[in-house]
Amino acid sequence: MTNMDLKSRWDDRVGLFLIPPGEKGHTADCFGQEALHSLPDSVSFMVYAAISGRLNEVDSLRILKNITHCQFRDTGRRGLIKWYHEDRELTDGNAPFFICMGLIPLRKYFSKELGSECGSLIDGILAEVLPYFMDHCQQSSCFYPNSFLGDSVFAWLINEMCGDEKNDAFLLDILNGSVKYWTEEGWGWGEHMSDVYAMVCNYQMSMLILMSERLPEETRTSYIEALRQLLDIEDHFSGKPRVPAIRSYAFTKTPTAYPFRLAINEWAPGKSIAIGNLPPIGPILKR
Repeated sequence: MTNMDLKSRWDDRVGLFLIPPGEKGHTADCFGQEALHSLPDSVSFMVYAAISGRLNEVDSLRILKNITHCQFRDTGRRGLIKWYHEDRELTDGNAPFFICMGLIPLRKYFSKELGSECGSLIDGILAEVLPYFMDHCQQSSCFYPNSFLGDSVFAWLINEMCGDEKNDAFLLDILNGSVKYWTEEGWGWGEHMSDVYAMVCNYQMSMLILMSERLPEETRTSYIEALRQLLDIEDHFSGKPRVPAIRSYAFTKTPTAYPFRLAINEWAPGKSIAIGNLPPIGPILKR
């Protein structure tokens, strides 16, 4: 197992992890600023600590309290979570996705290690963010699978954990209708041909397939087929770039490929694990 320094980016004054040195903020409120406190990165550090058996080295309680305080509760933005602690009003709407991508498996597989107080805080965060994902399911388009998968999969998983079974029929219609479109109509407008977006889609589908306890088997089988389609495309390109123009700024060099099977491999001893906004949940999916 890796032996990452869990203190180098920790700011005990705030109770969150800092963005990497030299990285700058991307939200409208914090654009170009340095030394910001990232909520998605902080959850990623929690995931790393949980998988590596080092949760006692991370102050999960303070991180979760900060997330709770950074969650909007006004009618138009209920459930939205700030990306940076320093954000005021104009944050990144993708923050709930990245944060919940870590919180869902933490609650499901590490509740005992986290303890009851942390578990209650996670339940509260997830219950508050559920309407956010439910609303996005109604407003978004399956033409964009990277975004729509996250909204529908997380709405289903969170509803299963702390929601209402009455929502199942509505969410199943969305899950079944969108996967039918993707597998039969070529995945929409091209996001599946992006190395980055395809990897995120693979994570989302894997979480649904492996973590849901209420998902009908017919639906689970459909998503296994969808995942197989994206992995077949990945195998076809054999690590070479697909469509660099989609979610890549590598105009002067070959963009980095992100093979999904490598991403979910067990961590080799001494391997360096990059901690960022995408939680390192690969070993959880692998086990």
